[in-house]
Amino acid sequence: MNNFLRLIGRRLVALPIMALGVTVLVFFLMSFSKTDPAYTALGDGASPEAVAEYHEKYGLDDPWPVRYVRYMGNLIHGDMGTYGAARNSVAKRISTALPVTMQLTFIGLAIGAVVSFLLGVIALLGVNRVAAATTLIVPLVIAGVPIIDTFAAIVRRRRGHTAISQADTGHIQHRLIKQGFDQRQAALMIYGWSILLAAGAIIMTKVALPLRFVVFILLVSVSAVFIRKLHLFKPVLLHRYNPKTHTDEIVSAEQVEEESASK
Repeated sequence: MNNFLRLIGRRLVALPIMALGVTVLVFFLMSFSKTDPAYTALGDGASPEAVAEYHEKYGLDDPWPVRYVRYMGNLIHGDMGTYGAARNSVAKRISTALPVTMQLTFIGLAIGAVVSFLLGVIALLGVNRVAAATTLIVPLVIAGVPIIDTFAAIVRRRRGHTAISQADTGHIQHRLIKQGFDQRQAALMIYGWSILLAAGAIIMTKVALPLRFVVFILLVSVSAVFIRKLHLFKPVLLHRYNPKTHTDEIVSAEQVEEESASK
């Protein structure tokens, strides 16, 4: 019991130190980001004067250690800063989203525990390699839509030379709406795609080995058609150097295409 209490005590002491280390690391890495917070807040069309004023107002030209100390000072006083062009409160946003996030986290952990337990039982039953491979592939197929969407976002942003964390409108729902579907139809299309993959994954567990490959190839082919039609890997935002303002900027791919067509 004493050892257990000492372990808890050590963890409690290490927690603030670890949290402080994470904030230093994140702040340091973000200082190398090519994304200018001024353009994020003011928009890509902001004038150089407005950007310079924004930098001066929020001290963005100061060295990152100075900005970090200022940030931690504000954080200690309960000021977590603002975000977006409307300068909305980060603390208020977190307080609104945290309960929902905690609920989703609990549900995800519960589902993960059940699935992990079932997969572990299957592995302990001494099944052959084909069956074991099937138990690994089936969950990936069922979760195919969010996996594809996330992977496409990473590839799309790397192709556009923007940060992986840079938000864009290239996700599945955005692409569907751009092609003329309304929000309800886009949601139904995503649900249909997910149901198709889930049904195919269930069929894979019920049929012989040759048919499993056939079903898997069909699911991959259908998903490939969706990916191609929606242009999920096509960059939405591009990072480039503006010779007029002598600054890096992030512009939409459509703007670049229009500028190239007008030349």
